[in-house]
Amino acid sequence: MARAFRRRRGRFVADLAAPEREIVLDCIVQTAALLEREGGPAPGAGPLDPAGGPAGEDADEFEAIMRRAGLTDAAFSGDGPGAAADGVGRGAPPVSDDPAVRRLLPDGHRDDPAQAEAFRALSAQNVRSTKLTHLHRAAEVLAGATQDRLDLGEDDARALLLSLTDVRLVLAERLELRTDDDVEHLEAQLDALDAGDGRAQVMLTYDFLTWFQETLASAMLPR
Repeated sequence: MARAFRRRRGRFVADLAAPEREIVLDCIVQTAALLEREGGPAPGAGPLDPAGGPAGEDADEFEAIMRRAGLTDAAFSGDGPGAAADGVGRGAPPVSDDPAVRRLLPDGHRDDPAQAEAFRALSAQNVRSTKLTHLHRAAEVLAGATQDRLDLGEDDARALLLSLTDVRLVLAERLELRTDDDVEHLEAQLDALDAGDGRAQVMLTYDFLTWFQETLASAMLPR
């Protein structure tokens, strides 16, 4: 059973049973995969699989849940038009067809296409690379845990915190959560959904990750 993060002698400690840890890891792996399909792995790193190593051919259970819930699309599976784009050394990378990726890599100027393209040319690849670095590090930490306790130093804790932000952005987009009213409406629907409903599972995962990230952020507040 998961227990909230707490600060202990300059480290950040939480209890996370293997099934819960696998869910968090799968979410991080899938989020990294979205960004890698847009432009390749981060420099010096290969794509991740749910075990934290090089990607395998089989879809993991979390992606299967997303598909059963109808919360994924061609871009998520790597078949979308933007899947092969790298944009490195070729000016601004194209705008992704996947709305989840657009939330991860938003335009700097929504009302000015020319400035938005200039922003992407200057910073999009750096932002993507930085996010992938954090996601890979968080995945390695989770995959390397051998017990039901996470014991993180500050750098690993920060990587996990930032990675959970990106994971929640992706899940929020798949669930079409864009305003506080959307969240309240979805929460109201949860009780009416069957426990085996894929959408209910994704909603519960989103709620769990929100709680888990909030406990880590709270533990990391300066004292």
